[in-house]
Amino acid sequence: MDHRADLYVLPHPKGGWQVRRHAAAKAIRRVASYQEALEIAARMAANEQLSLLARYHPAGEPSA
Repeated sequence: MDHRADLYVLPHPKGGWQVRRHAAAKAIRRVASYQEALEIAARMAANEQLSLLARYHPAGEPSA
């Protein structure tokens, strides 16, 4: 399976959360909240028929 287009929601090194494509050097979007990043990634995945993988689940956050 080709994962180059898969989307990930991860903590951003400078704070907040980022939506990134697999092996990308830069984030597609950086936002303040985990929930907002997850919603953006889910919407993008649906629009582009991609997989949303490796969702980071910080302590206390519900797994979606």
